Amino acid sequence: RLSKLDAGDAHSIAALSDFGMLCGFSSAEFAGYFDDETEDVGGPAALVLATSLAGGLGGRFLSSKRDYSYGDVSVMRNAGWVGAMVGMTIANLDGETDTDPTLVGAIVGNAAGLMVGDRLVRHTEITFGNSVTNTLSTVAGGLMGSGIGALAAADNDNELVFWGVSPAGGAAGSFPSCRLVEERSRIASLWPDQLKVSVSPMAFIPGPAAAARKGVEPPPMVTLSYRF
Repeated sequence: RLSKLDAGDAHSIAALSDFGMLCGFSSAEFAGYFDDETEDVGGPAALVLATSLAGGLGGRFLSSKRDYSYGDVSVMRNAGWVGAMVGMTIANLDGETDTDPTLVGAIVGNAAGLMVGDRLVRHTEITFGNSVTNTLSTVAGGLMGSGIGALAAADNDNELVFWGVSPAGGAAGSFPSCRLVEERSRIASLWPDQLKVSVSPMAFIPGPAAAARKGVEPPPMVTLSYRF
């Protein structure tokens, strides 16, 4: 309430808090908190809480230096997760899927992806709807890459195929759609804010037509309004 956060600021805090949480869980793993013989619950909880808070503060600082929209941060976050997938792939190039190198790769890759995403949205104003397109494209590409990679790895008995194809699918879904949503947002920005177009789905079903025959006024299909 005091800081007058807009949607971009709030989403930036959330996205960097997620990154801080990833760092916290990874650090707890490095410290051995998740070993079978370790029963300490407060240690990892405090560590994850601290890193999440640090990430949130970092997100607030970053948003104060940028003019993010909600969609801008969504695209930046998606680039971060693609970067995490790439980082895990690089960490597993030796064929040994050890936990610690994989987590290090995820942290470094996520950080690099967030920086790339920040560059991508530096001069954009991506809307919420267009950011959903980018998110779904990223998820679809990642799932398709993981599926193809899993099938290919099973045929060749080589996990490197899976680790290579999965992030490639996520990147193929995410980054090309960035250009698409950027162009859509540019076109949307040309639409005058004063002009509103409303479409009523109820006008397309038989109910209003039947009501009209009984003398009841059906709702309009399309309504145009312009604010002076």
